Amino acid sequence: MAFGGSRFVQPTMTRTVVYAAKGGIAIDIGDILYLDTGDGFAKPLSSKVASGTVNTDQVFVHDNIVGVARSGRIAAQTTDGTVTVETDCIYEAECASQTWVAGALVTAFSSGTAAAGAIQNQKVDTTALTTEAIGVVVANYPSATTSVRCRIYGKAARQVF
Repeated sequence: MAFGGSRFVQPTMTRTVVYAAKGGIAIDIGDILYLDTGDGFAKPLSSKVASGTVNTDQVFVHDNIVGVARSGRIAAQTTDGTVTVETDCIYEAECASQTWVAGALVTAFSSGTAAAGAIQNQKVDTTALTTEAIGVVVANYPSATTSVRCRIYGKAARQVF
C-alpha cells in the first residue's frame, strides 16, 4: 500500500463526502478517485481501463472525479464498504519534472496506453483545457520540480471548471 496521506498540506476544510467502495479494490489515502457510474462505487484512477488516448482519459477524469481519498481500504477487504473523500483540498501531487506557475490548471496523468494502471492515482499533469482540469496550482515553482502543490476539486466542489 502506498500511503499518500502526507500529501495533504493544509488542514482539512471538512469538505468530505462518504462514497461506496467496492470490495477487493485497494484504495490508498491520497489516491485521486473517480465515480464508476456503472456500479456506483468510488475507485482509484488506476482501476479504470484507460482509452489509449491521453486527452480522452483526462476528459474522463474531469467528468468523473470525486476527490482525494481521506481513508483507505485494502484489497483483502472483499465486502463492499465506504471511503471518505476530500472533495476540495490542497494536495501535493507527483508530476513530471517541470516548472509551474500559481493558477496553472492541472489534470490527471495518463501514460496514453489502453490498460488499467495507465492513469496514475497520485500524479498530475499540466493542461490548458478546462474540459480536462481537476485543479489549480497554488504555488510558484520557477525551478523544475517533481511534486506540485495544487488544489484538487471533486465534482461536488467544483466552482470554476
